[in-house]
Amino acid sequence: MICIRLEGGLGNQMFQYAAGRALAEWNQTGLVMDMSTLTRNNPHATARSFELGHFLHAGKLLTKDASWCMPWLHRVPALSSWVSPWHTFVEKDAAWQAGFDKLRDQTYLVGYWQSHRYFSQIGHVLAQEFEPADALSAVSQALASQILACTSVAVHVRRGDYVSLASAAKFHGILPSSYYTAALRRVSEQVTDPHVFVFSDDPQWCRENLPWGGAVTYISHNAGPDAWQDLVLMGRCKHHVIANSSFSWWGAWLADQRWGMPGRTVMAPKRWFEGETEQHLQDRYPMHWEMVG
Repeated sequence: MICIRLEGGLGNQMFQYAAGRALAEWNQTGLVMDMSTLTRNNPHATARSFELGHFLHAGKLLTKDASWCMPWLHRVPALSSWVSPWHTFVEKDAAWQAGFDKLRDQTYLVGYWQSHRYFSQIGHVLAQEFEPADALSAVSQALASQILACTSVAVHVRRGDYVSLASAAKFHGILPSSYYTAALRRVSEQVTDPHVFVFSDDPQWCRENLPWGGAVTYISHNAGPDAWQDLVLMGRCKHHVIANSSFSWWGAWLADQRWGMPGRTVMAPKRWFEGETEQHLQDRYPMHWEMVG
C-alpha cells in the first residue's frame, strides 16, 4: 500500500494523487490518502477541503480515511521504521526527487510532487481517472460546446489569495500584466483565429489589464465548490496561457492528453515561486511548453 498526504487545493491534490498513483502502479499495490492536514485550521493558509471526489475514478479508488498511516511520522522519519511498517519519503524541494522511482510498497509520501516526471508513464490512466464524476452545469456545458467548436485558448489569471493573503503573495508572487502581454503576443503569432477564454477569480482586473483585441469570453460563474468545472473547461481548450498555479497547470496537461502535444501552444511563466531555480521549472513543465517572463 502507498499512502499520500493530501494538502492544498484541487491542483495540488491532483499532483499528490498522480505521484502516489504512479508509485502504487509501479509496485502493483493500492493507494490510500491521509487527509489529516486538510482538516487543520491554519490562519496563514487558504482553507482547503477534499476535492478529488469531483473526479470519476480518483475519488472512488481511494480510501479517504488513512489515519492509521500515522502521519506524524514525517516529522521524525528516522523513527518510522522502528514504530511503523511505513517508510516516510519527504519531498526536499520543488525539483524532481532522485530515488522516487526506487521507492517500494508501504511508503508514506509527504510533499507536493509538482513535476510531470513523477507520473508521465501513466498519463493515459490519469486522463481517464480525472474525468468529472458529475455533469457540468448548463452554463458550463454550453461553454464546453463553444470551446470545442473554435480555436480556443485558455488564459488563467489567479489573483484571489495571491493578493489577499500575505504569505501566499510572498511565496508565489503575483504575475504582472506584462507576462500576459508577452504570452498572448506569442499566441497570436502561433495560432490562427484564436478565441480567448479567460478563467479568473478577478474578471474585472482581466478586463482592464489583459491586452487582447480579438474574440474573448470571460468565465467567472464557477466559484467556490464549482471551481472544478473551470478546470474541466480548461482541459477542453486547444491552447493555453497558464498562471503560476497548479490549477491551470492541470488544465493544460489534461488538454495535452486530449489533443496530443504536436501543434499545441502552451505558455507558462518562468517564475512559479519566488526564488525558484531553472531546474525546478524544467522539472515542472513538459518540454513542449514555452516559458515566458
